[in-house]
This record gives sequence, C-alpha cells and structure tokens, in this order.
Amino acid sequence: MYQRIKASLMNPKKIVDYLNDKFYITVIYVIVFALLFSLPYLLIMKDFGSSVKSTMAKSLKNADEIEYVIENGKLVSLIEENKTHIIKFDKTSLNNFTLVIGDNLDSIEKDITNPTLIIQYANDGIYFCQSALLTAKTKLIDYTDSFVDLRLINDGNLDSINGMLKYVDLFIDQYKVIIYSIGIPTVLVYSAMEILFTTLMSTVLLLIFFGRNGIKFGQIFKVTLYCSLPTVVGLLLTMLFSSWPIAGIFNHIGFCATTCFAIIAINELNKRNILKKNEGNENESI
Repeated sequence: MYQRIKASLMNPKKIVDYLNDKFYITVIYVIVFALLFSLPYLLIMKDFGSSVKSTMAKSLKNADEIEYVIENGKLVSLIEENKTHIIKFDKTSLNNFTLVIGDNLDSIEKDITNPTLIIQYANDGIYFCQSALLTAKTKLIDYTDSFVDLRLINDGNLDSINGMLKYVDLFIDQYKVIIYSIGIPTVLVYSAMEILFTTLMSTVLLLIFFGRNGIKFGQIFKVTLYCSLPTVVGLLLTMLFSSWPIAGIFNHIGFCATTCFAIIAINELNKRNILKKNEGNENESI
C-alpha cells in the first residue's frame, strides 16, 4: 500500500506496475482514502456535544430577543403571536443545522432555502427533523421542570444559556449509541462514495481524451484511483479550513494534481502498450 501511495506522488509512471492488483487491494485503497477523507467528520463527531453547544451559544447571543421561557416542562411564549425564531449556523461546523425555537414549523419554509437538519425547541420538548420532511418529526427529549428565561440569552446570561444548552447534553447522552453506531458507518460510506464518484468522473474524461492503444476503462479507473491522494488531501484541507474565504483552492489544486499524475501514468501505459504491440508484430514477422 505504501509503495503505491509513494509511486502516485513521487513517480506516477510506476502506477502502471500495479494495474494487475487483486480486487481486495483496490478495496483496501478506497477504505484508507475514505478514512482519511472522513477525519474532519469523525473529529466533529468525537467532540460533537461541546462543538454543538459552543456554536449554539455564539449564534444565540447574536439572535433577536427570544420571547420565551421554559417552565413546568413547557416552552411558553411571552407574547401573543407565538413568534417562531430561526437561528442558522452559517459558516460554522454546523452549517447544515438550523435551530428553531417555537411550535410552528410551517412558517419557516420560506426562510430555509437549502436542505437542512432542524433542531426544534417546541412547546412540549425538543424535536429533530429534516427541512424536506417537516411533518416527520422525532422527539428527542422532554423539558425538565427547571425554569429558563430565554430572553436573557442576548445579554450573555450564563444561567439562561447553560439552562437551554443542557438539553443538548441530555439528548446526546441519550442517543450517543445511535449517533456513533449509525453516524460513523454513514460517514465512511459517504466518503467512499464521494471518492468513487470523483474518480469515475475523472476516468470518463481521461478515457475520452487519452484512451487509445487498447487502454481499457478499468485500467484508467484504477490509475485515477491510485493517483487520487492529492484530491483526497485537497478535500480534507477544504473541510478543515472551511472558514477561510479561499479554502476551495485546496480542492482545485488537489484535483489538478491528481489529473496531472493520472495523465503521466496513462501516457506510460500507452507507451508500454505500443511497445508490446510492436514486439508482437516483430514476432509474427519472424
């Protein structure tokens, strides 16, 4: 495995020597890359509770005043219209989550344009759902009898902030087994599919422009896969530094490096195929 990775970075021509690898070696290669690609997600998952609470605390302080209190196990509005508060976590590690405080989810459809996961502080407890399936809510946990004045969150009142965020600890502890048993395999499968899809798209393009002299689709696919470490590292750096305005450049650099290495390897394969064909012609003429 090490020799293949070394060749893909230092001497792409040698990748051709590994095109006859057995299927299980290719699978191991994909798994290794998937683990590498999954690192940011796995790190976030490992420290999920504190990450969620830290991000929520910062976002809550910048939100409009929340005219609610939690008392006697219920979320109670202090104004007649029962205003629903929508707090998005844009440009954070939770950018695919939205926090909703209030009982009415119907009013938020126009405010959520992208697919998102919703954590809702509703009248009788905390729910989880997807923006595409607002009616299919799952109740995570009930409120306790503790009193929490959400109006004081904007003033940075620690008791109010901690009183609200303690429910994050409660439902994470309650669902920890589910989070890890489902979350980790899902992340790994997603990462493997992302790598395979990127490799497949690159393979099609390379086959169109460089597929000649009897080169097969499977050979170009394996070459591209073995040369894809720069792409994986580029995606990894893009996720790790997602808050940077130019973070996407890592992705582009990695993809370009993979393409260049793959072209070098494919040209070497072309040369070997031509040499083999010429040797065959010479033997026939003899």
